[in-house]
Amino acid sequence: MEVAQIAAGIVRQIGKDYPGHACCAYLPVASLIQSVCLTHDLGHPPFGHGGRLP
Repeated sequence: MEVAQIAAGIVRQIGKDYPGHACCAYLPVASLIQSVCLTHDLGHPPFGHGGRLP
């Protein structure tokens, strides 16, 4: 969930800092980027990619 929140924040900040830039037309909506991040995590075991405690 942390990655989804960070990614949505990055997208929001880019749109805020560069409102007239051509790249803004290609920025995904926050719900899409959060869904992509959460879906990525479905394939991983608990505690990250390695699946073990640090």
